[in-house]
Amino acid sequence: MGIHRKARSQARPADQAKAGLLSLNKGWQESKPWIVERAGKPVQVESVTGTLNNFIVEPFLPHPSNTEYYVCINSQREGDEILFTHEGGVDIGDVDAKAARLLIKVNAPFPPRADVKSNLLAAVPAEKQDTLYDFLSRLYSVYVDLHFAYLEINPLVCLDATPNSAPTIHFLDMAAKLDQTADSICAPKWAIARDLSVYTETAAAAPGAKIQLDRGPPMVWPAPSLF
Repeated sequence: MGIHRKARSQARPADQAKAGLLSLNKGWQESKPWIVERAGKPVQVESVTGTLNNFIVEPFLPHPSNTEYYVCINSQREGDEILFTHEGGVDIGDVDAKAARLLIKVNAPFPPRADVKSNLLAAVPAEKQDTLYDFLSRLYSVYVDLHFAYLEINPLVCLDATPNSAPTIHFLDMAAKLDQTADSICAPKWAIARDLSVYTETAAAAPGAKIQLDRGPPMVWPAPSLF
């Protein structure tokens, strides 16, 4: 069983890979020197230069390239636009030129299943369209509830169905920005999300316990550039 590890930078996921910030299918003993070699050192990704201080180590997910997709949601004056391509991963190419687009106007509900399938998922195998629709509808609900301004997943993996299960979704890399002006609305939810203790088995809060706004690492405003 391998490990997928990546340096935490503010570059877009595909650019991280091209800059050598991803290492795949290696055990922990091989991962440690890879991290030590890069920790605390400056790196440039296109026009962005920064120091690598955080690394993510996670289980490796073997998958064929034709199961990789790309999705991006970004907020505009007219509403939220969803970009989707049936080809994701490191070599995604020019997203603006190839992505299918769907605009959800301000205060409008998430579009019906048929509209999303015809506008965004037309190039996706039919047996995966319902699974991806369900995921996108839930993703957009979280995007709105937590006042994101930008969210990109690449690659978004949808593995084939098996005799015992429907197609399954895995998101391997994500970049996102929050809307700072929503701090007074979302601060308690953001605080929970950035508190690593909530992911441990003993992190369950007592019933009625008050959520403190200073849990976890501090928020950084303005958010660093993704590009």
